[in-house]
Amino acid sequence: MSPWTMTNPPSVAKNWSEDRKRKCVSAANAVLRESGSDREAIFACIHNARVKQTEEEYETLSEAAAQTLQGLVEAYYDGEIDEDEFEEKFQDELRSHYTLIMLASLGKSREVTPEDIVWINERLNQQFDYLKSFVEDISTGRMTQQRALWRAGLYGYPRAAWVNFSVPPNVADLMGVLPGDDCLGGGQCKCVLNIEQDDEGGMYVYWILDPIADHCAVCVAHALESPYYFTPEEVADSV
Repeated sequence: MSPWTMTNPPSVAKNWSEDRKRKCVSAANAVLRESGSDREAIFACIHNARVKQTEEEYETLSEAAAQTLQGLVEAYYDGEIDEDEFEEKFQDELRSHYTLIMLASLGKSREVTPEDIVWINERLNQQFDYLKSFVEDISTGRMTQQRALWRAGLYGYPRAAWVNFSVPPNVADLMGVLPGDDCLGGGQCKCVLNIEQDDEGGMYVYWILDPIADHCAVCVAHALESPYYFTPEEVADSV
């Protein structure tokens, strides 16, 4: 990979401010000079230029991951990789992508904690279980290539991970379910959570629907039931 420049930065940074873009390019190129991978360079880019990222940047990262995952499906059907290689490469891409999503969503709000890594690994293990069924479906011919491409693309949009790292770390435990977890649209969920705390230490969680997206009945129900209130005792026990 040739070094990135201010006029040709990593795709995730193309709409950033000049200052953020400069920090990104500097960190990413430093990794490349040490023979790091493109993915490692982008980790460094996001970490060095961290601010709270936008929905548009979530879409940029997720679209890129979806295309990469769909490329693995095409490579399998073209005979370039076998099913074991497909599963291994798919897992590797998911690990990288979830890490990128975590860093992007956290911004500079706080540093990554061991608990964050545990949360990511638990989510990845769930995805890896689903992946085994996916691999079986395509290897036995139970799924068409077109359907496999669609399904692979959904893995690129880990909405629950994005939301989890955009709110206080105890919200996921208090809620039990996050946007994207049970959405009938899967990774295409556009919902967010807004948090308010009262003077006594209680917490209100608002499930917010995107005003222009088509929402499934499950997400609409979550929004209608909000705000979810957690007492000061519940909040304290969850920390």
